[in-house]
Amino acid sequence: MHLLERDELGKILGIGYGNAKQFLNRLNNYGVNREEFEVALNKIELS
Repeated sequence: MHLLERDELGKILGIGYGNAKQFLNRLNNYGVNREEFEVALNKIELS
């Protein structure tokens, strides 16, 4: 995953920016499920 994608995903999901390891921990700690992640990722890919 690319730096700008992580930044945008963090904004959309409300978990903020982090490097890959921090980002994964935040996804798990905040309870973001795969469906929520994929919806956010699709929003980025469409824009």
